[in-house]
Amino acid sequence: MMKQNFETDIEFVLLDADYSVSDNQKSTNIHLWGKSGNKRVEVIVKGFSPYFYVETSEENVQEIISEEEGLLQSWTISTQICHKQTYFGAKKKILTKIIGRRPYQVPNVRSVFERKGFKVLEADIPFTKRFLIDQKLRALHTLSVTGNITNETSSEIVMETGYQNVNLSPSQNTDYLPIVLAFDIEVNEQGESFQELFNDKIRRITAISYAWGKLGVDKPEASALILDADNDAAEKKLLHDFIVNLRTISPDILVSFNGTYFDIPYLKARMSRYSLSLGSLALFENRQTDIIRTSVPTDGYRLKGRAIVDLLPKTWHIHPLSGQKNLDTIASLMLGETKIKSDKSLGELWRHSIKGSQTDEDLFYQYSITDSILTFRLVSELGVNTTVELCKLAGYPLPEGLLSTSRNIGEFELMRILHERDILVPSKPTKTEISKRNALKEKYPHLGGWVIDPEVDEALFVAILDFRSLYPNIVRQHNISGETLLSHSESKKPEDRFLRHPRGAFADLMDRILVERYNSISRLNSLKKESPSPNQQRNVPLLEKQQRSLKLMANSLCGAANYPRGRFYHHLLSNSITGIARELLGERLQEWTKQFSKNHNYDVEVRYGDTDSIFCEFISPNLRPSDFLPSLSEEKRNKSIKLLESYIHEYQHYLTTNLPDLLELKLEDIAFRIILKKGRKKAYAYLSLISQEVIIRGFEAVRSDWSPLAKHTQRTLLERLLMDFSENRLQNARKLVIQTCRFILKSSIDDLLTELSIRGPVKRAPTKYKTRTPAVGAFLNYCKDQNLDPEVEWKQWDGFPYIIAKSALSQPQFKRAYHPDVFRTGTKEIDRIHYIKEILGASNRFGISLNENEALSGRFIIPLTEFFH
Repeated sequence: MMKQNFETDIEFVLLDADYSVSDNQKSTNIHLWGKSGNKRVEVIVKGFSPYFYVETSEENVQEIISEEEGLLQSWTISTQICHKQTYFGAKKKILTKIIGRRPYQVPNVRSVFERKGFKVLEADIPFTKRFLIDQKLRALHTLSVTGNITNETSSEIVMETGYQNVNLSPSQNTDYLPIVLAFDIEVNEQGESFQELFNDKIRRITAISYAWGKLGVDKPEASALILDADNDAAEKKLLHDFIVNLRTISPDILVSFNGTYFDIPYLKARMSRYSLSLGSLALFENRQTDIIRTSVPTDGYRLKGRAIVDLLPKTWHIHPLSGQKNLDTIASLMLGETKIKSDKSLGELWRHSIKGSQTDEDLFYQYSITDSILTFRLVSELGVNTTVELCKLAGYPLPEGLLSTSRNIGEFELMRILHERDILVPSKPTKTEISKRNALKEKYPHLGGWVIDPEVDEALFVAILDFRSLYPNIVRQHNISGETLLSHSESKKPEDRFLRHPRGAFADLMDRILVERYNSISRLNSLKKESPSPNQQRNVPLLEKQQRSLKLMANSLCGAANYPRGRFYHHLLSNSITGIARELLGERLQEWTKQFSKNHNYDVEVRYGDTDSIFCEFISPNLRPSDFLPSLSEEKRNKSIKLLESYIHEYQHYLTTNLPDLLELKLEDIAFRIILKKGRKKAYAYLSLISQEVIIRGFEAVRSDWSPLAKHTQRTLLERLLMDFSENRLQNARKLVIQTCRFILKSSIDDLLTELSIRGPVKRAPTKYKTRTPAVGAFLNYCKDQNLDPEVEWKQWDGFPYIIAKSALSQPQFKRAYHPDVFRTGTKEIDRIHYIKEILGASNRFGISLNENEALSGRFIIPLTEFFH
């Protein structure tokens, strides 16, 4: 049923926005896309025009317009005088606002004024973002619109209206959960490599599977379309059916694994063969001719009204042992599940299935559908839900937000506040300005986070305390913002560089974020203490996501002040934030701690600190290690733990009363014994008194560039040193090192390959490396043996496995590095002494000192100092 041209009110959730220019190039329409119940909505907004400011009089602007024929005259609609204030320095400005017609021509128009020496402001804010900011509209929120419906069917509404008639709904509903559809394609491969399939794109798509459900759902619905014949008509029908089914499901987010570099371009190529377009997957298929490839802000694809997410780039922090990063290895690590296994290739399974093999048909279907289900389940595991929540908090359009960074999204919220205050948004820096900023960073280096270097190797009864949202709290406490920064304040103390009044925009935003985050945390804690109802229980993951997203936004905004390529960079702002933190947690903390110890019958010593955490040792005759051992009765041990906790809570309360408002200390853990590394930050290991687990940070035991055996040895040593309270503790540790070294010397090659194989990063083509690493050397040797092109093959690897070979010549490691399989053939011999030295180095880092002769002979000298330890 179709209805046309009558005025009414609608409410819908805004998902995306774009603009179009009329055929006569004289008017611009903004397109808002979203959902209202089960209907797709497009609102065509008229009357809003692009604009920017020029720092000169209106008379000068009018004169330039009259002199410049062509573009400037045809573009300009009107001019007007405006009073604004700069963000940095709070300088008052009288500007001329130039309002025009075609947003895409703004760069050309602004250049006319810049060539004449005039400063242009706010000319680089994207047009749709400008509209959302000016009209106080937020994506992923409910909008209320009054306008004329030009088309309505059972599945969609199209409305036209003026820009004054679009507002945030009074209900302020932000409960919308986007629908996610994960998809995967299979191809009729016939022995080709992945790269050959992609380059040619001549093999048919044999299956398209998809799993869908609301964001956060554990068990999605799933289905798969299988090619039922090896001909063009069948493949065209398969592709067409996928489009129809997707439009029926109407997802907001399309998800793939490596879709940017395979699934999407392959789908696009096969669809093009049959005059089909991926643009038909957009929310309104007739509004765009094709899917768009974009590299800004990150590499990916864009569809109008729907977000596209490739999960592969979001696995940057995950490193499978195999070195190959694919759906199978990532799902195994993140979900504990893998793809369906088969002795036959997928091409063989499909070809057998269309010839009547029911067994192969069933296996092929299960294989295909499992891929989509695994991809769907990885969405939450890889943080997509957190980014969606960030977009919701800032009202950032979802399709762009999921390709963006938390810094960009946070800056959008700051831009809203600046607009409310008539403060000019700083421009993005030019290449020349970026170079100047980098030079300024060298002249005034960023101070970085606060660190207390350890003065002891070990400590007992250590409370690990975390300052909650340290940097954001410093921003709000000291009113840090661009417009509150005093001029010529480089020589002042960091806390004296900013006006106390009026309230700065940056500080005000931090106020809002922190108050909202603490409210979420308070509600979470209340729910956890009570016995929540099923409805309340459903709020727990939502509140968790919200507080994490708020924390991420706050920290990202603090980082923006130190990002030379960003709008909001200023070296004094970033150095002031870290400088205040260093002073607060350095001198003041030590003074408070000394004063506290004087007033109590036990001492507290700050043994280590980094960025926003402190490690404090509690020293008292009443705290004896023997009273905390697991072998004691639970009653005796708990009594000792409660005494230690009472000391910690007293100290924690004392510090909190001295700290600025909203800056709180949270007890993260209690270390029964901790091992520290003098002169090295973020390197420690401890035995938790709470969980009884050994926690390791920063030692080689958690590094990816050490062999599994070296990491295992160091971890085992740390565990023994932390848990062994006997007099022979160090001697026992040395014996373990000797056993490991002799294992390397005596074991067979097969026993050593897994233990000694290291995964080194191969992040770009080998020719792009200025210095070749062992991993790159091994990779080049591998490609040579397998007759592969290294400039293409490197894309298949996250980290390349290698082992160092023995050589009679003194060669650098990259020339002696080979894939582990090479050693199975006997053509290369493992450099066992190299790996023994690695073990000795890993052990020596925390006091287990042995030389090569001692390790190989099994005899070692006990230092005299250990007899009196």
